[in-house]
Amino acid sequence: MPRRVFVSHASANADVAMAICNGLEARGVSCWIAPRDVAFDGTYGTEIMKGLRECDVFLIVVTDAAAESQQVEREAERASHYQKRIIPVIVGSSEPGPRLEFYVAGRQQFPCRSTPDDRFFAYLAGAVRQGGGAEPPVPRAPRTPEAHGIPPASVKLLAAAAVTAVILIGAAYMYSRSPASGSNTAVQTRNSGTPSDAPASTPRENGTPPPDSAARGGARSQSPLVPSSNPPASQTAAARADSREGRASTLPPSAPAPAPAAGASPAATVNGAGLRFVTIPAGTFQMGCSDGDTACRDDERPVRRVAVPAFHMSGTEVTQEFWEAVTGKNPSGFEGSRQPVESVSWEDAQDFVDRLNQRGDGFRYRLPTEAEWEYAARAGENTAPDLAAVAWFGLAQRSARSSRPQSVGTKLPNRWGLYDMLGNVAEWCEDWYSPGFQRVVRGGGWDDDSGALRLSARGKATPATKTYAIGVRLVREPR
Repeated sequence: MPRRVFVSHASANADVAMAICNGLEARGVSCWIAPRDVAFDGTYGTEIMKGLRECDVFLIVVTDAAAESQQVEREAERASHYQKRIIPVIVGSSEPGPRLEFYVAGRQQFPCRSTPDDRFFAYLAGAVRQGGGAEPPVPRAPRTPEAHGIPPASVKLLAAAAVTAVILIGAAYMYSRSPASGSNTAVQTRNSGTPSDAPASTPRENGTPPPDSAARGGARSQSPLVPSSNPPASQTAAARADSREGRASTLPPSAPAPAPAAGASPAATVNGAGLRFVTIPAGTFQMGCSDGDTACRDDERPVRRVAVPAFHMSGTEVTQEFWEAVTGKNPSGFEGSRQPVESVSWEDAQDFVDRLNQRGDGFRYRLPTEAEWEYAARAGENTAPDLAAVAWFGLAQRSARSSRPQSVGTKLPNRWGLYDMLGNVAEWCEDWYSPGFQRVVRGGGWDDDSGALRLSARGKATPATKTYAIGVRLVREPR
């Protein structure tokens, strides 16, 4: 008999989970449950993923322990990814909590006592047998006029009256749009703005690029760019609100505007260690799979037009020197004061920006949203950069035979003066990739191949992940 139900539970609730499994199997519904069904010679995680893929239904035994379990949360995320039917069994007065709420909300729930009875098992087995797909729709009686006691003759009169009303409303609308009425002017004014914004170009900080940049062509970022016109105030405010929440503010298509110019911003200095910032101008861009990119994945689509307000972004990844000046510690596996800090989790990054914000220097620091990151990485250009010129990747480009991150700013910047947006270390973003489970990571790292360094490529990791391939880049805004 194929196993139809994967029983997900916290280890502390193995007894009640096994009781549910036995009760279903006694009624002809086969289950997969750990550790019973983990193969003797198999890897635990691999066996769990195999069980998830092969089952039709994902049953969560929701208890207080499960609500705090990262393992149950991971299993729920995978079940959602595999588009399995999810059935929550709520034991006693337990709540799903923030970890499981996303996967439980809106679904039919099955209350269960700590000792399930025959009536519960019969009810649950019947629900499982309804099918392996989505919850079946509730049949509804057809909504006909006769069902509500309205005679057919009255229906014809009502239909004729409705047609007449539509004709009169349409005529009034067309008159309101005619030149004689004068009302169309307001409609044209509301839609006439160009959805991009770019302040005039300003000199780089201290008038010079970072050290050694002249030899690497650092002056490239100072090429003159034509600023575009300002968007309507209401549109800009809405876009700013969306961006601060990490959401894409989608705008209707229009002709591409000239790329806006970036400028310098005061450096952040802590205990003698500095971090240079660049002012990224407001504007719009096509977020997602680039034109002609055949390597795009499903999570890079659909492509949408996004408005991004102006913000300040650090010109390099946060260095170990600057991280240690703020926190007093250097967690990196590959040490070097000018190398990017790594082996820091998303949670570590949040603690870091909290400490930085406590200084009260007039700015609020944070991680970039995913939209801000991609907008800054593209820097107003539609073509992919020459990776060998701008990025350390593929085990630091193999030819150098240096299998480690490199000092920041030792490759060419993009046209907005940002170094190492691609490669060296990947960078945490503020956004969730999968709610309550994984955060977005962008840019690829020194140990990645070129596919991970595509401008629209999306990475992900749990907030507690610490690896030598992920670091931090900051965004700030005036308080």
